[in-house]
Amino acid sequence: MKIGQRLQDLRQKNGASQEMVANKIHVSRQTISNWENEHSIPDLQSLLLLADLYSTTLDELVRGDLDMLDAKKVIKQMVWYTVGLLVSVIFVYLGFYLLTFGKYWSVASYLTGFALFAYFTYKFFKLQKQKNVWTIAEIRYYMKTGKIRKSKNRKRKVIFESLFGALLGAIIGVVLMFILLHFMRF
Repeated sequence: MKIGQRLQDLRQKNGASQEMVANKIHVSRQTISNWENEHSIPDLQSLLLLADLYSTTLDELVRGDLDMLDAKKVIKQMVWYTVGLLVSVIFVYLGFYLLTFGKYWSVASYLTGFALFAYFTYKFFKLQKQKNVWTIAEIRYYMKTGKIRKSKNRKRKVIFESLFGALLGAIIGVVLMFILLHFMRF
């Protein structure tokens, strides 16, 4: 949750108006409005006064924004690992294609593809384990909120999604092989 939304929620929960909060922490009502609408952020002194006013800690007041910053970093890593996995698959198919022409360096392409695949799979699973997100729903929720929420029937969903991904990958692989073989005949 963003700090502006958190400030607004805390103010409303305490039944205070923007004017009342502004008077208690010695700022204008417009300043409170700007904070709540994310046009600006409070300085450290104002955050401390707000934490005291709402009987919360500074950490609880700003933690949501820190979680979102971490989530954005993790999302960026996930995207790069996914791109790496796709590149590794391209190397494997390139190796298959070159092998049909009798090129010896197709083995290098295979090995490069498999090595990249192993590396990016390891990094992706390490990140999933670190953040404890395993299902597609959990990953999507984490990407939206920066928070972790375990799915119901998590074990069953992980098995289903893994089997579905393997089946889909196999089907795509077979289709790509047939396409490559078809074009190589000409």
